[in-house]
Amino acid sequence: MEANMTENVLSIDGKGYAEADLNNQQKYLIAHLKDLSGKSNKLRADSDQVQRAADSFQKELLESFKKIAEEKIEDAG
Repeated sequence: MEANMTENVLSIDGKGYAEADLNNQQKYLIAHLKDLSGKSNKLRADSDQVQRAADSFQKELLESFKKIAEEKIEDAG
């Protein structure tokens, strides 16, 4: 089931419903769905930011080990 709310008309599976025709429970459920959609989008963005930060720290850590290995090679040579 696909639902889209535009211009006070709710479209469910291709059929339009005027907001004025919805009962209080339906309006309540729609409000929750909109809120959850926003939260889901925020969580997805937060997850992307965390992953990029973790990737950056991992890259920096690996580079630090490479630098130490290169210094040891120079000192041995």
